[in-house]
Amino acid sequence: MTIEQVVTLAKNSDLKTLAIKEDNETIVGFLNLGLIELYKRFPLKVSELVLELQDGKTLYQMPADYMWIVAAYAEVDEASTLPYKILPINDEDNIESVNTTSWNMLQIPLAATGYRISIMYTAAPEVCVYNAAGAAGQKYYYVVVENGNSVKKYDIQLPMQMVEALLEYIAYKANSAYNADGTQDTAALYQRFEASCLRIEQRGMFNTDDLDMDARNMKGFV
Repeated sequence: MTIEQVVTLAKNSDLKTLAIKEDNETIVGFLNLGLIELYKRFPLKVSELVLELQDGKTLYQMPADYMWIVAAYAEVDEASTLPYKILPINDEDNIESVNTTSWNMLQIPLAATGYRISIMYTAAPEVCVYNAAGAAGQKYYYVVVENGNSVKKYDIQLPMQMVEALLEYIAYKANSAYNADGTQDTAALYQRFEASCLRIEQRGMFNTDDLDMDARNMKGFV
């Protein structure tokens, strides 16, 4: 489904009676907030970063799409019968622990040049941007920012079964911003969003990732 289709669905449903219906830029902003919330609740995108460690360097900055670390793995000697070693995270009593010193910085105490570790982390969604200056003959178009660069990309990065929850989150945010007296409606809309997320979990509509490294392409790590 395209970003424009999602915005149109929102306009023709819960936003139909609100002034925000005419504000494409704000709707896309609420869409982004909804994507972030769904990416927080479900492992929609788990990325890998292989860190090449250096002598004397213990702090390593994570990529721009990093949200939080979920696992860390180290290389092992050729004589080992194991393909990798699981590293602890934020264990102050373990010298091998990978520690989070800030929201996007990791501390690797036992760093040595040439040594590599694999960091698995929950990644943020791509950011959708509304651009009113579309191509000739178009009223508007949507772009997605990837690695700081704007590229034309119309498909929303979300499974179809989560579109309903996204629309309910957009309606909740829009009602909060545009309907000052609609406290009860706002609470009901948020409850609908929560119920949609719960149905996805209870009915097994999204397969979670157990991070089994044997089944992953680790970019030559092992």
